[in-house]
Amino acid sequence: MSGPDTQRRVYWRTLDELAEIPEIAAGFERQAARLGRELGTIERRNFLRLMAASLALGGLSGGLSGCGPEENPRRLLPYVEMPPGIVPGLARAYATAVTEGGYAAGVLVTHRTGRPVKIEGNPDHPASRGAASAIMQASILGLYDPHRTQSILHQGQITSWEAFVTAIIERRGEWAKNHGSGLRLLTGTTTSPSLIAQIAALQLQFPAMRWHQWDPLDRDEALQAAQAAFGRPLDLTYDLTAADVIFAVESDLISRAPGHLAYARDLMTKRRPTETDGAMSRIYAVESTPTLLGAKADHRLALAPAEIERALRHLAGAVGAGPSEWLQSDLPQIAWLKAAAEDLQQRRGHSLIHLGPEQPATLHILGHAINSALGNFGTTIRAIEPVAANPSPQRQGLAELVADMQAGKVDTLVMLGSNPVYAAPADLDFTAALSRVSLSVCLSLYADETALASTWQVPMAHPYESWGDARAFDGTATIQQPQTLPLYGGHSAHQVLAVLQGDSLPDDYALLRNYWQRTAAERGIGDFERFWHQSLRVGIVENSAAKPVSATQKPDLAASLPPLQQSAKGITLL
Repeated sequence: MSGPDTQRRVYWRTLDELAEIPEIAAGFERQAARLGRELGTIERRNFLRLMAASLALGGLSGGLSGCGPEENPRRLLPYVEMPPGIVPGLARAYATAVTEGGYAAGVLVTHRTGRPVKIEGNPDHPASRGAASAIMQASILGLYDPHRTQSILHQGQITSWEAFVTAIIERRGEWAKNHGSGLRLLTGTTTSPSLIAQIAALQLQFPAMRWHQWDPLDRDEALQAAQAAFGRPLDLTYDLTAADVIFAVESDLISRAPGHLAYARDLMTKRRPTETDGAMSRIYAVESTPTLLGAKADHRLALAPAEIERALRHLAGAVGAGPSEWLQSDLPQIAWLKAAAEDLQQRRGHSLIHLGPEQPATLHILGHAINSALGNFGTTIRAIEPVAANPSPQRQGLAELVADMQAGKVDTLVMLGSNPVYAAPADLDFTAALSRVSLSVCLSLYADETALASTWQVPMAHPYESWGDARAFDGTATIQQPQTLPLYGGHSAHQVLAVLQGDSLPDDYALLRNYWQRTAAERGIGDFERFWHQSLRVGIVENSAAKPVSATQKPDLAASLPPLQQSAKGITLL
């Protein structure tokens, strides 16, 4: 900082040094002279200290609302009777799960005297293996966030949960007449077995209703490629402990893909030479945007997006997954690609080609063809049935929903934890379409853009406040147990769906327990109580992982692709 003399900057580090600056000292002396008659004789330095203390106290009392008294004081009372198992000063941990992109990652929530305070990964969960990402660890902050929505609003006015239930029950009379043709449900990617069962039951009541899933960061291209390559949608899981060579194309394998924490652990077990007798896996990365896997790569090739397909076609031709004509390329990186192809061929069955979700379906198809030619399916790649419900193109589903809304075919839209007003593509104009829906419900943690534009805004319970379940990237199910009672009166997606089904007093615990009781009976589990408590204690439902399925690739897959389009020169806008 400097004094007021702009011609000569004078820097100071302490209040004492500031008091020695002539211009500042003169100003304080004038102030001291004015106050001297009331305060008596006062030295310049003492006056400066007095002013600094006054400013600090003033900031604490008026400028920082968190340091003053609460407007509505709460009663914080100690335990009258200590709950069993709680020892003051001794932490306890409870297993549950958080979801990222709809897929579960197991966590252990540390409690201090009954209050959740810390998040760590669950070592028994296949998706976390004891690790926790920054987002997972920060999820505890959302639990205590005072900016979460705390009231049910109808047309911007505070109302009650009973009023919301009444409005939905009344609307059910119209759905009964038209089989729910005007009812639409919008969620993100959903892997919750009990939630999927509730939606299926709702569809049985109202066969004409439609359910749309949409996330801003979707995996539509990978889904389309699986459909083209295998004739049906499939999920692929990877065994990086068996992969000696990895070829990554803008891969999110260790950063955002379902199971990325487990993949990161597996990857590093092959890259510690002190633990592997000097042997290490090798990583080749081709990308236009930096990725975490690219940062770990031994060989990284930066290419423009338009050049990535040319490079991948050349690689396919080199390993026998595509026509030999693809080798006739004028790419300046031929030597780099040739070396990568030779390395991959030398480790057939122990290599892996992985592409990020932003790559077009054509490149994902090429990736499947190369993996098949290298014999990677069954060793480093395992196919399973899709973990998420109703795998279908999400962007297309959202566009169909908006078209129905604009055409006046939707009279009720229920949105669970989604914010399409903010994140939907601008050319869809979701806001204008939403204004044509007479009854719109938004269940959300915050008063976001979609909540403000809806006729009903319902506060959502935090995942640490409600019962639920979700499946991991490999299909393993976790029962999510609440870590505290709802702090702000939130409600779960299970409760909202139960209201749509006609239940005026929904209990998410009863809904979840009843579902798993039926599931346990179908699986031939006799002692349900033991199954229930064991699932809650460990954090996973035993033997719930998806079984491998056969992934038969269509013949001449790469050769059936359309000819490569001539790339335009200049800047590429992503």
